[in-house]
Amino acid sequence: MAVFLTSCRSKEGDARAEINRNATSECIQREAASVASKQVDIDTAAYSVIAMCSSFINVERQALISDYPGYRDEVEVSFRKVEAVRFDQARSAVAIARTR
Repeated sequence: MAVFLTSCRSKEGDARAEINRNATSECIQREAASVASKQVDIDTAAYSVIAMCSSFINVERQALISDYPGYRDEVEVSFRKVEAVRFDQARSAVAIARTR
């Protein structure tokens, strides 16, 4: 018997996920601009940005978990990849903001 991990997301869920992703990206851009002037290394600044946007990131996590009921361990592995992408986005945003 094969078990497949499938999403329970609807078109409405896709639209909500897109809104969540955009809100998280906007938060990262906004907070990177406010942290860029601080005299800390880029990783510390990126961690600060991630901390300030944690509520948006947690909404993304909860939405992902709700789309895959019963497979939370698999979702955590997938979300770690999302977190890595968000951290890279924060690093890039801080670097760009520092050049302005």
